[in-house]
Amino acid sequence: MGEKIEAAAVRELWEEAGIEGTAHKVFTAVDAFDRDEEGKLLHHHVLVAVLCAPASTELTAGDDALEARWCTLDELEQGKLTLSLGVIEVARQGADLARRELREPIL
Repeated sequence: MGEKIEAAAVRELWEEAGIEGTAHKVFTAVDAFDRDEEGKLLHHHVLVAVLCAPASTELTAGDDALEARWCTLDELEQGKLTLSLGVIEVARQGADLARRELREPIL
């Protein structure tokens, strides 16, 4: 409680991937529903996407991450990775925003 969204994004980037970065902009939010076998809602999470610029590109999976690695948008769209619903669209939005506002190369 009391942590701003941008600060939380920078902290999570470090905790999940071992990357220091700078938050630039909150750009979308996605609902994530966790349901049991009968469809009863167990949890409802709101995932907030924040455009961040990394200070480095070397990844290290955090203690609650199974893996950390860079992927191209094409790799995400091929469907070979297990992703939460909406991740590909959020990645596309983030890549477009980074191109326009950060002028950063996107994988």
